Amino acid sequence: MALGLQLNQIFTRIGEAWLQSGEHFIPLKPGGQISLKAETYPLINLSNGIKIIVDLYSDLPEKMVNLIQSNWEFYRIVKLQPGSNVRSALNRILPLCNYEKLYSAG
Repeated sequence: MALGLQLNQIFTRIGEAWLQSGEHFIPLKPGGQISLKAETYPLINLSNGIKIIVDLYSDLPEKMVNLIQSNWEFYRIVKLQPGSNVRSALNRILPLCNYEKLYSAG
């Protein structure tokens, strides 16, 4: 099963919105916007207002990462390494969610 689909199932089951179709339009404060294809850069829209862009292939340019994060404090970007599995992806994503408590087993 593809990593994006697995992450989709997990975040949907815990009540968060996983968006992986269409495009994300991120407005920039000085004007203009950044457009990202959701199938390559899915967005987790958390109930606490944080938005996490998941860079599934670790190919989002660092300049773009810095531009997004410098314009919007509630955006987080996670660059996953090629060959990442669900566990390694969750280890990178969950700390950015600002959940009050995280429990780990095994």
